[in-house]
Amino acid sequence: MATGCNMSAEIGSTSCIFPWTGSTGRYLQATDRGLIANAARQNYNFITPDEGSDKHFDEVLEINLDTLEPHINGPFRPDLSHPLSRFSEEVQGSTWPQTRSSAMVGSCTNSSYEDLKKVVNMVREASTAGLNPKVPFLVTAGSEKSRATVEQEGILGELEAAGATILSSSCGHA
Repeated sequence: MATGCNMSAEIGSTSCIFPWTGSTGRYLQATDRGLIANAARQNYNFITPDEGSDKHFDEVLEINLDTLEPHINGPFRPDLSHPLSRFSEEVQGSTWPQTRSSAMVGSCTNSSYEDLKKVVNMVREASTAGLNPKVPFLVTAGSEKSRATVEQEGILGELEAAGATILSSSCGHA
């Protein structure tokens, strides 16, 4: 949810709200933020929208996260977002370069431990199939905590061994 809120600014929103739910509390508990979850539960009425509050916004967009398709952002700017299923078609219909110069996993709002675990699993599958990166492969963790965790578990080392360049956890990589 925090990633979604943070990334919404990259596409021009001025605010993004995910209302408190039981899932929010379970997530906070599971990510060692139980004190925050408990405080939120105790102050539930202060962190949930009042009935009819949406009339105070210029526009309210509701996104069903269960049906949200993976996207690729870019090229050149993070606000150019494309559904993965249509990316090839959009590239062919544009003036963008038709070849990749690099591939990047991560951003300052993304690349949680779970994300990087998925990436290393894909790298393992590719390696088993005899595939290697054909362009520079850049990886950045979304936070120092994520970076430290994946380093401790050997994930960063495995990505480096597969040819990835590990970047610092920050915004503005080009």
